[in-house]
Amino acid sequence: MQISDREIRNSLRGLRGDIFQGGGGTTPDPNAARLLLAQVQTIPEVRRDKVESLKRAIREARYQVPSEEVAGKLLGRLIADSLR
Repeated sequence: MQISDREIRNSLRGLRGDIFQGGGGTTPDPNAARLLLAQVQTIPEVRRDKVESLKRAIREARYQVPSEEVAGKLLGRLIADSLR
């Protein structure tokens, strides 16, 4: 699944404000964590509309990604993986 930088930032804000009791503490709130997990599980694994749009663009030779964008995503993935 692909996630945008904006979605990551919003998720982290949500974790800080909703999951931890008091909005800034360090003790996870079990109810908020369960609610967040339930919401995440409703997200489809494959976004068919995006897949079809990309297939069409590739077929019509209209799909081009700037190399800076690819490099940024690669570095972001490397950093995210190293934090696990």
